[in-house]
Amino acid sequence: MHQSVSNYPRSNGSRQLRFSWRPYALAVWDHKKLALVTLALVVTGTMIWTSMQTPMYRATAVLEVDKEDAKLPSIQSAVSADMFDDQYFNTQQKILQSRTLCEQVVDSLSADQRQQIVAGAGVDADFAGALQDGLSVDPVRGSRLIEIHVDHSNPQVAALLANAVAHEFIKKHLEKRMAASTEAVRWLRQQAEGYQEQVKQTHLGSNSGPAHPPRSGTESDINDLKAKLDSITNPALIPAIANNPEVATLRQRLKEKQIQMAVLRERYKPQHPAMMALQTELDETEQKLAIACNEGLEGIKATFLLASRLESSNIQLVDPVRPPSKPYKPDKKRNVMTSVFLGLIGGVGLSLLADSADGRIRTYEDVDALGLPLLSGVPHMKRGKGRHAMPVVQADPHSIGAEAFRNLRASLNLQPRARAATTLLVTSTAPGEGKSLVAANLSIAFASNNERTLLIDADMYHPVQHQLFRAPFEKGLSLFLMDSAPLEEIVQKTDIANLDVITVGDLPSNPAELLGSSRLLSLLREARGQYHRIVIDSPPVTGVSDPLVLLPLVQGVIFVVGFGKIRREIVTRTMQRLRECEAPLLGVVLNNIDLQSHAHYYYPYRYSYNYRRKKRDLVAGLRR
Repeated sequence: MHQSVSNYPRSNGSRQLRFSWRPYALAVWDHKKLALVTLALVVTGTMIWTSMQTPMYRATAVLEVDKEDAKLPSIQSAVSADMFDDQYFNTQQKILQSRTLCEQVVDSLSADQRQQIVAGAGVDADFAGALQDGLSVDPVRGSRLIEIHVDHSNPQVAALLANAVAHEFIKKHLEKRMAASTEAVRWLRQQAEGYQEQVKQTHLGSNSGPAHPPRSGTESDINDLKAKLDSITNPALIPAIANNPEVATLRQRLKEKQIQMAVLRERYKPQHPAMMALQTELDETEQKLAIACNEGLEGIKATFLLASRLESSNIQLVDPVRPPSKPYKPDKKRNVMTSVFLGLIGGVGLSLLADSADGRIRTYEDVDALGLPLLSGVPHMKRGKGRHAMPVVQADPHSIGAEAFRNLRASLNLQPRARAATTLLVTSTAPGEGKSLVAANLSIAFASNNERTLLIDADMYHPVQHQLFRAPFEKGLSLFLMDSAPLEEIVQKTDIANLDVITVGDLPSNPAELLGSSRLLSLLREARGQYHRIVIDSPPVTGVSDPLVLLPLVQGVIFVVGFGKIRREIVTRTMQRLRECEAPLLGVVLNNIDLQSHAHYYYPYRYSYNYRRKKRDLVAGLRR
């Protein structure tokens, strides 16, 4: 069974709502050379650029940051807090990347080491700025580690600077903690001395030591203060606690209760309800005051513990930095992979852009956009010599090309209007689209179906039918139109049963006038009485008026579009011109399809042909 037009992709409502990748893939395939050249240029350019880059080495120092103790209390509060949070961590990163730290690192280096930061620079060069440009800091997620990266063209210098930054940061951080520890000791000493002074004033006596303990260093101060804190019996006498608003309020309230108690004792006995109620309030106030004083004392002891811990750094260098063995950048593998990706994207983009700018008809979707049904698609056929110079349906009736024209005949027979049409006109937009070959092979397909067929070569500009069928050139259509020769004199038999041909004859100087004469109308009337099908090979529509003159004489027009030959807008204008002339358009034949380059798109042709060839070979084998 012949493959009909319904077997091909058609444009309908459901199809328009569905995305199709095939046109885009076909566009890229059509311009694959452009895509490959783009890919090659991008990859080559990237490789050249990569080879010109100075190799940079990255040395990495890893710091471990433990939990930071709380900031020391500002006299009134002494409490520990967990400061290991994002804010503290981010602060340390910013300090590591600060220009101040970079300047301190540069100052810690020798003159020769500074010169290695910027090779060939003078003594006044901005070494700190160069170090800061190559410095980066990254926290290690899910840990207390910070990575310090230093990039440099010399791996030895990169390792030197990474180590220097890490050590300088630890040094400055330790100095800051020592300063805080000294401040804490000073504050604690003030509290101890104030306590001793208050004890003397209240005549309670104390063996807490001299009022001014020796100050031989932070460690000695801390040990002396520890003894003083352990000997305190009345925390309320410590200045920081005595000046606390809550303690002061409770002491004032206790004093008022004691005065009230002294007044009531003069009037009542201890078992009196008023005395018992006031005594209860007095006990509660004393208890609250004791609790507040003890809390203050615990805070001061916490400050003592905090000051003792601040003498060591909570930041340590995990491992000494070693010179890197290979460059950090440029990353050749990554650059090549990126260039391949970008080259592919660029190549595909340029291919689609070139296809959009090209706009030549290559796909069934392009034909659908013309608003006519696709009657058949004809593959490219190489014309040979001898027998292979004849129309393909005659030269190789089992070929894929012959099958395409039988498919064209079947498509016409499926259309009621085309099936009833006796006279068919075959034309195209411009020369070179293969409309003469289509007319010849279609005529052979009709004849092989037992339909008496007459092929008329009406292209008086570029006639080819006399060459295809090896017919005499002199006696033809022009002789009939000019000299009133009978039809039998110009009709020539062919080697194909049921097929006759009328060649052009001598080329006239006024083809449009001859084709528009009444003689051609009488020829067609006489031929309709003898033939089932009359196929007219017309000149192209663009440039001449001959096809428009022939339109009133035919019942159907077959429009041939050369594959990748003409731009869409030109074909669209040609179709519009035919519609304005009320041409009985039947459909489009997409001719000369390049199956070598677009086999993936036009697979049905190869499948159909291979299926028929295998079937033919099988039958031949059985007959043997």
